[in-house]
This record gives sequence, structure tokens and C-alpha cells, in this order.
Amino acid sequence: MSFIKKIFLIAIYSLIYVKAVELFLNASYNFKLLNIEHWQYIWDQWNSGWTIKSSHEFILVATLLLFVPVWLIGAVILLFLNTNNLKAFVKRKYGERKQRKMVQKAIADAKKPKKPEPKAKVGTIDQKAPVNSNEAKNAFNKKVVAMAAVVKKKKKKSPIKALEINQNAPMQSASPTQASSHAAVPPPASEPKAKEISKNEAYDEIGKVLYDTGAGMYSKAKFDGHITDFIVMAADKIGICVMGPDENELVADEDGFGDMAPVWFSEVTQMVSPVYIASKVANFLKEKGSVYGLGESVKLVPFVVMWRGDVLNYDSMLEQWQELGVEVLSFASSKNKELMSLQKFLDKEDFSNKMDQTMSENIAKLFVMASEEAKVA
Repeated sequence: MSFIKKIFLIAIYSLIYVKAVELFLNASYNFKLLNIEHWQYIWDQWNSGWTIKSSHEFILVATLLLFVPVWLIGAVILLFLNTNNLKAFVKRKYGERKQRKMVQKAIADAKKPKKPEPKAKVGTIDQKAPVNSNEAKNAFNKKVVAMAAVVKKKKKKSPIKALEINQNAPMQSASPTQASSHAAVPPPASEPKAKEISKNEAYDEIGKVLYDTGAGMYSKAKFDGHITDFIVMAADKIGICVMGPDENELVADEDGFGDMAPVWFSEVTQMVSPVYIASKVANFLKEKGSVYGLGESVKLVPFVVMWRGDVLNYDSMLEQWQELGVEVLSFASSKNKELMSLQKFLDKEDFSNKMDQTMSENIAKLFVMASEEAKVA
């Protein structure tokens, strides 16, 4: 920072300091700091033998005596202060405040009850649906269920026969009268809730699933202070796996503030975005690939495994995750079942072509070297 800028900063500080002291003295003692008559009155009282008899008078005298020394100390501090650190501190605090407001709004919006889907009308069946499509058969079954449920409420005493539908036969149209004379097909039993597991158990289970692909494995690699839980090494690709946070409800945010990394929020805490970590490691390895022997033919595949909890705003984040090139997957007791499962992702990417043992060991050593360089940098 230039000397002129520091002088300007000290001038601003001086104005604020003088105004603050003046307001305090005027409010407490009716003493105006810049009024020469008030200073003359204090001086005359002192010369006439005035003695300090109360704490109230002591504070007045101490304030006047320390006025210049305190200002001087503040000016010296500002003169030698690293203003970059000050700016970073202010930006960080402002960013945290802004992000707290964002997460509070996002959590409130995510918890709002969703509008119920419109109920199927009794006596209406879509005749335009393709006859042999699975979609048409499922739609037909759902509408029959809705119609039969209404009939059952209106005719409690009438016997209701079970409706049988041959899924292999072409679907035939039915009149409202015929459809309402049958009972509903009982809905399929809901899937049992996923068992809650600890983070260590999830780590072991994810590691086993990745190991079963047949690829080489390297765990707990550190890059720039961040930990990637697993590195999966196949012949033509390297997977970068980061586990999601151990929280029940989360709001994701991939937009950092200034030099701050983007963070995910829960109602009680915040953590660096796992998508950011996976993306940063992938970009680092891509830049250093030629140095560490990773050819362009080796594909880098960053992904995050959500093993528990619920990302409340996941639907609004999918496009941004795709832009970052990171796949967010569901596993174990994750509530975001709309996300692709870890197993389906591994089947799609196919890590089964295992690296040569020597090459795998060399890559593992290179990861150690790369992580140490990233940490220093």
C-alpha cells in the first residue's frame, strides 16, 4: 500500500476518533472538545486548586490526558498494518453474513410444503396413450386405482372384486362404468427405509464398493489441506471420490466469496463444499498431469458420494454441478434418491480395466508427491 493511501487512511481514522471522543465528552460532561472556552475553564479550575474527588471527574481528566497518546498509538498501528489482511477479514465476515442469510432462506424455501399433484378424475381414461408402452400401462393402472378408491368410499357395503391386468396383453379401452366396477390394484409395498450408518461404516462400505470394481485404490490423499477419501485408478481413468458431510439437512452453495471457498450449510454448522474439493483436485491433477506422467488419454472423474442426509436444494444445483464436471451420487441412507446411485455410476464409467501393478504403484507415489506440492503451494 502506498504512503499516500496510508496517510488518507490515518486522516479518516482521525476524524472518526475525534468525533467519537467529542460525542462522549459532550454527552457525559457537556464539554465540547473543540471549544477553546471550555479548555480555558478546565485550566482555570486546575490552577485554582481543583482536586479530583469522584470517579466521574477522574474519567474526564483521564480522557483529556490520554486523548493524544491513544490517537498516536492508533495512527502508528494503521501505518504499519497490512491492509490486505484487514480487507480479507472484512470480506470474510461480510461473506459469512451473506451466506448465513442465503442458507436461512434456502432452508425455509425447501421446507415449504409442495403443492399436491392434481388427483385423477373418476371416469376419465386417456385413450391417446401408446397401446403397448409401459408408460401407458402404468398410467392405466394408476387411474384404475384412483377410480376404484372413490367407488369404495361411495359403496362401502358393495362387494369389490380384485382387478387383474395382464401386463403382456395389449391394453384395451374401458368405459367409466366398467372401470368403476373393479377394485384397485394394491400399490406396491414401499421400500424399507435405509439403515442409518456412521461415517466410518459408510467409509468402509464405499471403499468396498469401489474395491469391487477391480480398480487400484489409494485413500486419504491430501491436496491443499483438503482430503479426497478415495482415488480409484483404472487403466484409462482416475476417479476422485469425496464423501459428503455428516449432516441430516444441507443447503449446497458453489459460489465462493472473494478468496473464500464455497461452503455447504446445515442449521448448526458449515463446511467446505465437497464438490469444490473434488473439482479442485481434478483441476490440479489435470494441470500437473504431464509433470507426473498422466497422459491426456487418462480421464479424470471427480465425484461426491452423499451417504446420508438430504441436500434440500439439490434440484437447483444439478446444472452447476454438471458445469463443474462433478457427479453427485446417492448411497446408503442419503435421502436424495433422485440422484444417480454410486453403483449405477460405477457401472456407467466402468473402472474394471485395472492398471498394471507397477503403473498403479507409480501413480500412488505421484499422488503423494502431488499432494505435498499442493499443500506447500
